[in-house]
Order: sequence, then structure tokens, then C-alpha cells
Amino acid sequence: MASAGGQSPPSFTQFLRGRSRHAKLEQQLTGIRSRQRILQHCPAMPRCLLIDDDGDSREAYAEYLRGFGYDVTALGDSRGAMADIAVHRPALVLLDLQMPFVDGFELLRRIKTLPGPPLPVIVISACAFPADRQRAAACDVFLSKPAAPHEVLEHVRQLVAQDPA
Repeated sequence: MASAGGQSPPSFTQFLRGRSRHAKLEQQLTGIRSRQRILQHCPAMPRCLLIDDDGDSREAYAEYLRGFGYDVTALGDSRGAMADIAVHRPALVLLDLQMPFVDGFELLRRIKTLPGPPLPVIVISACAFPADRQRAAACDVFLSKPAAPHEVLEHVRQLVAQDPA
């Protein structure tokens, strides 16, 4: 029997799988939250600036990195990014390419021309065509969305460990 949207309702097995996935995610979040409570008493971890106009992606990556102790500032567009970088000088930037106002390609160019030690940039974007990758060649790491959070964390750790500051 089809629903009003033309799709049939999920089977009981599909329903249980969905609940199981939800339970696993809740369990992971509980673990992350308990790590956050422990890390509140530890020395500060490196600061990351995350710029992504997609609220779900932005919050998911920010919360995941915070769960491992990183100090993450998350911006929804590029307007305050350069000011934030100038004032706080993060250890690295995580950047989407498709954004309103100044797009990620231009922001990447501006970041890479800043004086001082190079600021590592991880691009996480749905712009995954070869021409997009070429335009973003100045980045240190290019990940296609949706990038697995553990993969993002691995690259953050590698780039922060290389930070000369």
C-alpha cells in the first residue's frame, strides 16, 4: 500500500534498522559528550575555524571535533572569516567552497596569501569535479562531502601536528 507521497511505508525490519542506527548514533554522541566533560579539565587543544553555510554539516563536524577536545569556531558564511583569522589565528581552517557572499575559492586564495606561517586549510565540499579541485589546489587537503568525521579528524590531527607555531 502506497502512502500519499507515492512511497510505501517502511517494513517492520526497516523500522528496526532505523531505530538501531539511531541508537548507535545516540551511543556515539553519549561517548562524545562524556569525553567533552573530561576534556573540560585538560589543557586547551588547538583552535579550528570551520566555515560552512550548511548548518547540519557545520554543526556535525564542529561537535565531532569538539568531542575530541578541539576548540572549534563555526561560521555560517565567509563574512567574518578573515577578521576571525586575524584576531584569533586558528591552527587550521575547514572550508566549504559553495557559500554566499565571498565563495570558498576566493576565501582560500585570501587565506593562503596572509603574511606569516602558512595556515593549513582543509576543504570539505560537494564541489568535487576536477576543475573545482584544480581551483582549490592551494588547500592542504580536499575532501568530498559527505566526508566521514573520522577522516576529517585524522587530517586535522596530521595538519595540527605539522603546525610550526
